[in-house]
Amino acid sequence: MDTTVLKIASHGAPELAAKILKWAKHRENDGNLTQLQQSALAAYRTRQVYDISESSTVGVKEMLQAYFLFFDKIYFGGYLEGRCWLRVPEWSSFSHRTFGREALGVTSLIAFWLPPWKIRKIWCCIHVFDLPYSCDHEDRLWLIGTLLHEMVHAFLDIYSCTGCRFEFQNVGIGGHATSFQDAAYAIEMASCDPDFLNLHVDLNRLYSFEDELEAMAMGPPRDVAKWGFDIQEIEKYLDAQQ
Repeated sequence: MDTTVLKIASHGAPELAAKILKWAKHRENDGNLTQLQQSALAAYRTRQVYDISESSTVGVKEMLQAYFLFFDKIYFGGYLEGRCWLRVPEWSSFSHRTFGREALGVTSLIAFWLPPWKIRKIWCCIHVFDLPYSCDHEDRLWLIGTLLHEMVHAFLDIYSCTGCRFEFQNVGIGGHATSFQDAAYAIEMASCDPDFLNLHVDLNRLYSFEDELEAMAMGPPRDVAKWGFDIQEIEKYLDAQQ
């Protein structure tokens, strides 16, 4: 049984991604669910706030807040609550210009350094921008996928060591390199599992990965198929940007 307790700014990104992979593999029929996961799933099966059907009367902000707490228990070991909070401001042309095309989310990190110049406190704020029109089922799925994308960032940002983040095998310059892809792919697959959450979310991994490769001025590694990517499509995209 793994009894490791995570500490802020203290872990390698691959170690943190491995934690997420482990939590994401737990299922109700294998006896591996933690008590935290069991209680979260029981609520997920019964509470109206998780309904994203066309007939749902739950507001977007209420829905996303509920999913934030739910996913924290399912995929992040409960390590985000208390260190990370969620805001759901209205989408605007300013947010679109500031954070890029099709950007619906952003994560901000606040860290306090104290003598002997080590990080003593870290908090994180996730912004998921509400859409400027009524949300249907697909829109809500997209917002939930955006939320999960930003939660992966928050988890890695809070708990990874400050000096080992930016290599490609960790999170990279833009935060979407190897460890991010490992974690996000595991979460995407678990969420889509019809015998688990049956929630067909898209964490926008490919677009983010292509941006990461551009930022690091490198081609794709040969094993991108492990994340469900087509290396030829990525190479074609990168060639078109030159």
